[in-house]
Amino acid sequence: MGKRKPPYNAMRQDVNLTLLSKEEIGYLFGFFVGDGNIFTSRKLGVYRVRIFTFIKEVNIQNKLREILRTILKNFREYKEQDNTYVFEFHSKDFINKMLKIVDKNGLKKIISKKSERAFIEGLIDSDGYVQRNYCEITTVNPKLKSNIIEILKRFGVKSITRKFPRNHHLDGFRVGFSLNGKIFFPCKWVTGVQTAG
Repeated sequence: MGKRKPPYNAMRQDVNLTLLSKEEIGYLFGFFVGDGNIFTSRKLGVYRVRIFTFIKEVNIQNKLREILRTILKNFREYKEQDNTYVFEFHSKDFINKMLKIVDKNGLKKIISKKSERAFIEGLIDSDGYVQRNYCEITTVNPKLKSNIIEILKRFGVKSITRKFPRNHHLDGFRVGFSLNGKIFFPCKWVTGVQTAG
């Protein structure tokens, strides 16, 4: 047997977020909050980010791929058995920079109005459901729910929050709002509009 390749997590990558537009940063971070996770182990030297998409959402995957290519030298893409398509990369620098701006509770600080708008679009494309001109973002995190409502208010968008039971005792939330104001243009809606037309 030949020598094994060094583990993928051994790759150190610094990222320059200024290579991205405000919209791209907002979208990537919004998508991560909706459908991403981080695994870190200082002991093992692992700083892994994974972003999950549905296998058939090719336009969303193309958008994420384009963003990641701008800031990363290396990332992996692969299909999992449950119809999930995953983007995976290892970068302590990315994690540190991202966590200054967002965490699973939502946006910690506002970069710009454009990034806030794109943050909501990223959440819709990851954890949202769009039907015609109406969308709902689903979350079980009450802090994220409040953060979404707060951002929508800043754009003058009215929302309705519905609770749903989860795990017999935890409440989940669906934040619903209209896309008719044409403030937000998530891939899920734009694609729907194009195919419906």
